[in-house]
Amino acid sequence: PHNIWERLYSIIALLFALVTFSSFLGTITTTLTALRKRSTETAMQKHQLRRFFLDNHVSNKLGSRIMSFLKSNHFTQAKRMHMKDLEVLKLLPASLMKCLHVELHLPHLSRLPILHQLAAVNEPAMSEISSNATKDVSYLTG
Repeated sequence: PHNIWERLYSIIALLFALVTFSSFLGTITTTLTALRKRSTETAMQKHQLRRFFLDNHVSNKLGSRIMSFLKSNHFTQAKRMHMKDLEVLKLLPASLMKCLHVELHLPHLSRLPILHQLAAVNEPAMSEISSNATKDVSYLTG
């Protein structure tokens, strides 16, 4: 820097870089902390479950069946998200909600031959069925 303007520009550029890097570093730290917390909670649940099995004399066979079920259905998989889980969808007007229901449910409903025929003949009726007669439900395997 040879003059005051070049020095000022250098200082501002360095401050901007410092703030940007600090923000980036903070985001990474927050994400890693959340991952560590989630991992710790899962490990704690597994530990408590093993301790429960030992304290209550649960057989190894049953304990391993329970652990394998929970590993495949609880510890590793995220719950499927449903429309009722999203508060923001409640802000949609009825017409958009109806369109969303149709797009979500019509492909599944039209697998049934009678409803497939109805969709071909009377699309508004299928729209009503998919928006009023369906709901999302998740079941665990096992």
